[in-house]
Amino acid sequence: MASTKTVTKLMLEKGEFYKTQSLGKALLISEYKSAFLYNMRTSNKYKTVDTGVPNRTVKVVSIVENLA
Repeated sequence: MASTKTVTKLMLEKGEFYKTQSLGKALLISEYKSAFLYNMRTSNKYKTVDTGVPNRTVKVVSIVENLA
C-alpha cells in the first residue's frame, strides 16, 4: 500500500483533480480503503485546492518540505 506522501507526489505530477473514486481507480485500490484525500486536505504538509461539497474533488498544488 502506498503512503500519503507517495500518492501526493503522484497527484502533484499529474496536476489533476481527483475524487476518492477516481484516485482509487488510479491506484488500483478500493475507494473505501483510501483516506488519502482526507489526509491531504487536513494535513499542513500538503497544500490542496478542492471544489467543495457535494462531489468534492481535490488537487495537490504543493508539498511543504520543511515544517518548523
